[in-house]
Amino acid sequence: MRILVVDDDRNIVAALDLLLRDIGMTVEVAFSLAEARTQAASGGYDLLVLDLNLPDGSGIDFAAEFRRSDPATPILMLTAESAEEVTVRALDAGADDFVTKPVRANTFLARVRALLRRGTADYGDVLSAGNLRCHRLSRVVTVAEQPMPVTPRELALIEFLLLSRGESVARGDLLRRVFGLDFDPGTNIVEVNIGRVRNKLSGAGANVRIETLRGVGYALVDGAAASAGESK
Repeated sequence: MRILVVDDDRNIVAALDLLLRDIGMTVEVAFSLAEARTQAASGGYDLLVLDLNLPDGSGIDFAAEFRRSDPATPILMLTAESAEEVTVRALDAGADDFVTKPVRANTFLARVRALLRRGTADYGDVLSAGNLRCHRLSRVVTVAEQPMPVTPRELALIEFLLLSRGESVARGDLLRRVFGLDFDPGTNIVEVNIGRVRNKLSGAGANVRIETLRGVGYALVDGAAASAGESK
């Protein structure tokens, strides 16, 4: 699952990033509302974690703006304020829940899980293709009902390919949405992880595979539909 964290406190962002990545989430960060607007325009987030006060504006105003263009994605507000008036304004603007600062790890993750359970309605908790299943909330991948061990990064890759099933996925989209990189690091990080997932799917007896579309990207297809000339 893909989460956007918006906060100008880099220590808080680093801590939340670590917590979320440890449970297999793909995390993108913004340190201002300007950055948040740019990133939110791409869509595809499962949760927005938003600070109440940003250097270039109000998180409440941004929540209302975000909600007008995206009525479904849950918004979790971060705040050091406890005044009822602030709470009411934020909820009326479109926030779904609050976590107060200083952030307590267990409380934060419990709130995240609760909001993600609500947000899976559009795609469902379980994504599937052939005998491959990705359980989005429990973060488990199975093939023919048997667990297939995967790393958090491999799980995020499988999840994104399943969400994009039937469409080609560009390498740049994988870098951004799975690896959280807005630039090409000049390494074969995508190819290495694609190769590992391919090997695991094959070893587990999956009847789907990841096909390389030369000059285009990748696609998850039925095993029989994959081209014989696929690059490994």
